[in-house]
Amino acid sequence: DKITGRLQYGKTELIKGEKSFFLYPGEVVVQPATEVSVITVECALLVQAVQAFEDDSTGKKILRQAGEKWLIEGPKEYWPTVEVKVIKTISGLPISSSMTIFHFDKIAFYLLIFVVVFILAFL
Repeated sequence: DKITGRLQYGKTELIKGEKSFFLYPGEVVVQPATEVSVITVECALLVQAVQAFEDDSTGKKILRQAGEKWLIEGPKEYWPTVEVKVIKTISGLPISSSMTIFHFDKIAFYLLIFVVVFILAFL
């Protein structure tokens, strides 16, 4: 604790931006410095909650449970909190300026592209 000087075992802290600091005795760096995730319109991040927490990254507060997965869609900058693990970046197929189809499986995605092209061919 910064005020009392006591260690808080098991607590993880996220420090954003360019900061210079010293580790107190007993503290360790869990994860080295990472870049901010810039998510474009055609991409999304598949993330998973490591522990239960109240998520406000979407603009409203949602209670997330440990193990829960969800998508963070762009365009935006996203700093993963200590309670969240980024699983992978998912690319999508933009079908209009406000809609994107995200794919998780390549075979299903190619089938979806075929169906969309087939439908558009007859319009």
